[in-house]
Amino acid sequence: MATTESAAPPLNDVDIVHLAQRKQPSNSHQQSNVSLPPFLLSPHCHKDLLSYLHSRAASPSPSSAVCEYVISLLSLISLSPGTATVCSLLSSLLSSYTQLFPSLPHDSNSLRTIKNFNTLLIHVPLEDLKLVIDLVASDLSVVVSVDDAQLFDLLPQCLELIRNAEEKGGDYVNSVVDKILDSKWSKGFLLKMVSIAKEFSFLDKTRGNEFLEKVFVGIKTVDLMDLPSLVYQLLVLASKGFNKREIIEGIVYFFGSELGSKMASTVRQVEGTVLLHVNFAVKQDPSLGKEVMGLVKSDLRAFNHFAVAVLLSVSRVRRFSESSMAILKTALLTAYRDYKFTKECKWIPDDIKGEYLKSVKVVEKSVLRAVNESNYGREHMVPSILQFGFILLESVGEVNCKELGNSNGLLGIEELGIQMLKTLFEVHDMARNEIMEQIKFRILSLKPELSRPILRLLCYLIQCYPYPMMEHIPRLKELLDYFTFMDGKIASYLVSALLPLIRFSRDLRDYAILVVRKAVFRREETVRVAATNSIIELILAEKQPKGDGLFSLQDSSSQASCSQQADIPCSMGGDLFQELSALLQRCLYQQAKVKQVVYQGLVKLVLADPAIGGLVFDFLLPHFLQFFKEGPDVQLGVSSCIKSENGKVLIQEPLDCLLSCISWILLLQTHGKTDKLLDSIGACFGFSLSQENEDGRNMSTEVFSGAFLKIRKFLRNANLEGSRLRLSTMEGIVPRGRVCPPPPLRRAVYGSWRERLDCTWTYNHPPRGYVSISPLSLFPFVELGFFPILVSCIRIEADILGQTHDASSAAVHEEKWKCSALILSGVIEVVLNTVAMDLEKAADQKDELEKEIMQFVDRHDSLAKEASTSRQSNAGKRPNLRATAKDATDDIDSGNPKLIQEHTFFLATSSIHQLLLIALKLYSSESSDIEATSQNHSQSSSSKTSKNCFKIISFALNASLHHVKSSAAVGNEGPMKKLIYGEINMLGPPLLRLTLLLKHGSNVATSQRKKESKAKRDAEERKEHLLLALFCLKEMITVSLCDSCLPHLLENLLSVPELEHADLHDECDQASEIDDQDIKNKELFIQKYLKPLLTDLMKLSAFRTVEILCDIMLMIGHKLPCKWRNSHGAWAIRMCKTNNTTNSSIAKSMVRLATSLSSPPTDLLVAQEMLKELLKFIGPNNSDLSQVSEYLVVNQSTTIAIASCLLQITDNVIIDMDWSTKKLKATSQVAQKTIHHNQNGEHNLGFTFEEIVYSRVKAVVEVLSSFVLMSLKDNQAEHFLRLTARFYKNLALISKLKIAPKGQKQLLPSLQFQKLVELTCKELTVPLYNFVAEMQQAQQENANSKGMINKIKRENKCIPELIFQIEDYEKHLIRLSKATKMNLLKHAKRSTCRDFKILDPTTAVVGQDVPNNVGNDNDNENENENENGRCSDSEDGNNDGNGSDKVLSHEVESESDAVEDDRASVPTVKGVKRSRIVHDSNDDS
Repeated sequence: MATTESAAPPLNDVDIVHLAQRKQPSNSHQQSNVSLPPFLLSPHCHKDLLSYLHSRAASPSPSSAVCEYVISLLSLISLSPGTATVCSLLSSLLSSYTQLFPSLPHDSNSLRTIKNFNTLLIHVPLEDLKLVIDLVASDLSVVVSVDDAQLFDLLPQCLELIRNAEEKGGDYVNSVVDKILDSKWSKGFLLKMVSIAKEFSFLDKTRGNEFLEKVFVGIKTVDLMDLPSLVYQLLVLASKGFNKREIIEGIVYFFGSELGSKMASTVRQVEGTVLLHVNFAVKQDPSLGKEVMGLVKSDLRAFNHFAVAVLLSVSRVRRFSESSMAILKTALLTAYRDYKFTKECKWIPDDIKGEYLKSVKVVEKSVLRAVNESNYGREHMVPSILQFGFILLESVGEVNCKELGNSNGLLGIEELGIQMLKTLFEVHDMARNEIMEQIKFRILSLKPELSRPILRLLCYLIQCYPYPMMEHIPRLKELLDYFTFMDGKIASYLVSALLPLIRFSRDLRDYAILVVRKAVFRREETVRVAATNSIIELILAEKQPKGDGLFSLQDSSSQASCSQQADIPCSMGGDLFQELSALLQRCLYQQAKVKQVVYQGLVKLVLADPAIGGLVFDFLLPHFLQFFKEGPDVQLGVSSCIKSENGKVLIQEPLDCLLSCISWILLLQTHGKTDKLLDSIGACFGFSLSQENEDGRNMSTEVFSGAFLKIRKFLRNANLEGSRLRLSTMEGIVPRGRVCPPPPLRRAVYGSWRERLDCTWTYNHPPRGYVSISPLSLFPFVELGFFPILVSCIRIEADILGQTHDASSAAVHEEKWKCSALILSGVIEVVLNTVAMDLEKAADQKDELEKEIMQFVDRHDSLAKEASTSRQSNAGKRPNLRATAKDATDDIDSGNPKLIQEHTFFLATSSIHQLLLIALKLYSSESSDIEATSQNHSQSSSSKTSKNCFKIISFALNASLHHVKSSAAVGNEGPMKKLIYGEINMLGPPLLRLTLLLKHGSNVATSQRKKESKAKRDAEERKEHLLLALFCLKEMITVSLCDSCLPHLLENLLSVPELEHADLHDECDQASEIDDQDIKNKELFIQKYLKPLLTDLMKLSAFRTVEILCDIMLMIGHKLPCKWRNSHGAWAIRMCKTNNTTNSSIAKSMVRLATSLSSPPTDLLVAQEMLKELLKFIGPNNSDLSQVSEYLVVNQSTTIAIASCLLQITDNVIIDMDWSTKKLKATSQVAQKTIHHNQNGEHNLGFTFEEIVYSRVKAVVEVLSSFVLMSLKDNQAEHFLRLTARFYKNLALISKLKIAPKGQKQLLPSLQFQKLVELTCKELTVPLYNFVAEMQQAQQENANSKGMINKIKRENKCIPELIFQIEDYEKHLIRLSKATKMNLLKHAKRSTCRDFKILDPTTAVVGQDVPNNVGNDNDNENENENENGRCSDSEDGNNDGNGSDKVLSHEVESESDAVEDDRASVPTVKGVKRSRIVHDSNDDS
């Protein structure tokens, strides 16, 4: 019976399946009652059982048949898997199935079968497991899809069982893994390996990196639809601690670079799904979020659009919200700062500058792409994008990128933030409410300078998306409610931003008018000014055509539906100027600033609509008649424009601004087509203007035109007419026994005959004994023969200033005169502007107009001098030229509250051009008469001409300077700017011609023997005018180089005939051959004008003009290519060698020019050569005063200035080192880790940058080594110590970066680094200790001098800091020496006494503070020595027996010889120990 059962099994495959189903226990309690079928225990039946497997595999549907049979058999085996025969059957069954698997269908049945095998693998013998592993991993080429790799689900458990069971199982496992890693992977196999990799707990770091490298190489072939699941598996793998950084880096790089180049919609959807996976993974494992942020933070090259999207997605996790935003912001700001620095840095090569420019562009494009793709399954990122956009707008002030945004295609931070939020507003409807809420909140809460970008964002949204913005009018009304509580400028900007929307919403317009109406009645001046500006802007908005530019709703990129368009209110009707005229009338009774805004706004209104000029004149006429009274004699009520409150004088009415407004409107009406405009308006509405309307409109115009002509005539003839003298009661003070005119008269009268009367006055603080006089007391002046002058001056004061009955104090009366002079100066400028325009258009009578201009300039000069000189406390100081209009205003405002916002010249560009032409004409004729006048030994004939010439030159130059400065400060192009500034380029040629004439006049005046004081004063005035003319040119060139408003300035300047200079003809010919027109203009301007002027003015020792010319040459030179800039640097070097000047300012300017225009490394080589020449005068061997320097500019008189200049140049280089050291740190961190992108090129670029930095540092060492040998002055010595401490701090960081982190291979330092260390130790460190000792020895000798105590206190801070930085640098060198087995400190000399206290105790008599300071220094000394002692011990252990002991330093010998207390001997003992720190190695020598 037993033999029969063993020969053939009683059951076939179908019976086995049925038996397995019957044997399957229904619950756990029946498990013990289930017995194993007997045939499974017989080894002879195993062959038949396996044959059923093969027969089923050959069936028509093998998948289900094989799966059913194998699972049934495995279920029977599982009843007693530990039996030996059953284990043998299990092994055979697994092996047979593995062999049959390639021929079977790969579906869910096969996967279910493999999972059942996986549960019983623990019972398979190890040898059979190895056989199965070999079968599975033998041929990976057959694995194409993921289903083909189902057998690899068995691999993790098999390998784990082998590794744990055998002693050398790990070697077998590693060999299998290496075999798999070395084979070629299909995309299906890659997906399978990633899915099972989380179970490979036996993988080490190296094989893990190889595995990930294999994955990220093959991921490019994976189908798009499989990418999200693959990334999810990788994130699961990372969450289990498997190479987190490498996985995150690979994902970011692949989606940001490889897949990022594909712009298909499917790719964006896939990226959106992946971002959701990343967000979920970070929520489950926060450490992954830290890895994401660490990746972008450590390496800016990982910054791409996907990295931005990942950070924005991760920021939705609360714990990473702030840190993610901070990292994104830091990455952006760092990119901008680095590019800005490299762009301006001379020693960085162009290829590195190009890399930083490329980096900034990549950053900007990455951010914009991440935002633009936010609607592809990334809606969860919208709040983060919104937050980050506002963060960028608030960060505008941190990096000044305005000039960067104007070139090279960069946006800048502000524009980038606005573009982000504009995209959100357009794409995501759900974000609009939040954007508007954030705009409202930030405008109200931020500081004014931070809220301006937010206002610009609001303006862009209104201009680009007006229909959607109509839905947010309620929020805008809420914002307007805070108008009176905002900063004045911000409130004005807010209304200006709302104007495009106000024009199409009557409700919003009415609400805005209501708000500004309330604001007009506020007490704060700034609020009133803002409200007045807003009123003008509202009226101007009505005048603008509705189809212009961005304000047109038809051109909007976001059109509304028909229903929305029907709800939009109609455009505003009626004349808003007439509606708001009463409110504007209210503004005319407020402060002077408010009135100025009204007057300027009225001119803008007439510019926008010339037809409104008559209405404006009707509006102004009643107000104007308060200050203008017409009768037998014209009278301007200047006195009524000024009021005094609580002893302070204020300008109540800016009469000059009023007259300027009137003059411009008259000019616009004269040249405008008012009648045609009015006729067209009437025809449009179906009516015509009546004769009464015409007469009423013309009446006010004629009144103003006639009044302005009378004022012009009156001011021209006021000092010439002999008409009736009307005196008013005037107050004055006079010392007893002397006759004195009242204050208003003493300026107009007394200045002419002051020397002849020999009187002195004191008006600001009249002493006791001074009495008040009436006009009758002025008759003694008549007896002296000055009656005509008195008549004219009294009449001016009585008629123009009006009657004054206020018996105030002399100080208040003085302030009133200053304000009156300021107003009268402005009125004269207004009249001058009109006369100059008449002169420009006149065909004849030009001589009379020029004479009239001269008269007005003379009056203006007198008033300007009085307004400035009356405030000078030094009565003996000669009144100088009026510096600028702004300076005059600042002087006037110094004794009062702010009288007006600012005093501006009321001259247009064309008027100033005419003044410059007159000045040129007069000066040319005056210069031609100088020689004849000097030969006749008579100056009376030309004194008046010379005086008038100087006055008009001064006035024209001051007006030009103010005009250029104000043009740069004016905002965008507009009608008002075009009206006043126009073609400002036209001022350049006459300014340059005048400069050349003034220079020639200075030469003539200098060559003559100036024996008379008048000639001497004329020469001084010529120099002052030359200085002012050059300053005007400098300002114009500065504006033209920094802005696009003066694009053709240099080209216009080149039209002026150049100076004759024989040495520069060849250079000019070379420059003429340049192809680039911009470079050609710059080069020719330098060659034709700047160099000859510099050469001539250096001979005249005109140091201030030389400084300005050097500044101009530097500005232009920095804009030139390296070739031409170096040529100018070589010329400046030759000038320094050949020009012997004793003026320190000239020497300093030329040295700075020579070094700044020389490209590295020439700049520091020149500095080294000059320092060597300086050593002849302030070095250790400077006893011979007859030494001659190779650079003639270096002499005994200029040593201090040149040393200071070179110190500052070195300081600037060390500032560059601060940045370059940080970049070296970032480069080293990237080089110390494995990255997958841009390895070849960027590694070489980083190596090149490192070598350049080392070369620059070496040059700095050589420069400092020359300074250390000099006998510097106190301030220079302190400056030198501080910058040297900063230099050693950078050296310490560079040395620290050469030390490899733990776990990484230590590289040998480069040869250039070793040379740098040797040079620093020998040439700088060792002499530096002697420098400090000698400096304090000199202090000891001069200890009783004044200020020495404070100097010692300052140096007690900088000297210990220097010593600490030196020892910190050497500490890192010690560590590097140990790591590389190289003695880098064999040339070093360690410090032995760190506080460098004064050694001689007998000098303690200086003061009581010295012993206290010494005690404090000893405390610091002990702390530093304790720290250094640890380093010394470690170094001793490393260098024992390598050489002889070092000799003790000079300081220690001094201490040992001196008689001091016990504390003084402690450093000496420690110094002996420190002297054995570093020894010379016989192997290294």
